Amino acid sequence: MIDRFPDKPHRISQDQLDVLDNGQYIATFKKDGWRLILLTTKEGEHQAWSRHGKRLDTHSKFDPAIIEAFKAFDAPPLTQIDTEWEAMRQGNKEGVSRCAVLGMLRWEKKWLARTPEEERWARTLELPVDGQYLYIPEHTEEGFRAFFEDSKASYDNEGIVLKHKKSKLVLDRKGSKKNQTWLKIKWRDGADGQTITDF
Repeated sequence: MIDRFPDKPHRISQDQLDVLDNGQYIATFKKDGWRLILLTTKEGEHQAWSRHGKRLDTHSKFDPAIIEAFKAFDAPPLTQIDTEWEAMRQGNKEGVSRCAVLGMLRWEKKWLARTPEEERWARTLELPVDGQYLYIPEHTEEGFRAFFEDSKASYDNEGIVLKHKKSKLVLDRKGSKKNQTWLKIKWRDGADGQTITDF
């Protein structure tokens, strides 16, 4: 099970995009899915958990190919990777099951709560994602308004997320908490009402 829970961004208006386009943030497309933690146990088992504390890799709707792609990371025991699981959503017409890799929370027992986002993101970009079941979402460090408009090209996206390069993690022990240095700007809400099942 997960020991600490991933942070959440708080919502702001797109009117603030130009002010935030100052070289201090990293932006990614905000995917329409469920937050999912890929982890290795102390025994080295590979598992997937929702941010609500439910194990998903044993669920009938979960594609085991995601776990196989995660094994290619060769992650040591007690590692946790933050992802967004895209499957069975309104925008996912083909029912493709895959995860956008959002960041590293823990690596080889060490929590990365005090590690700045720019360093965590640089390490995330080095992960050997297969590009099919695990992939790095579109991202940029400039031109946020155009990037926001680009996110509208695919219904897989809800908008964009901005993380301050110096931001640290909350990693609460009881549930996901909002990180005041993480911001989301959405052009649509997620398709929660259109899911086949809830996690």
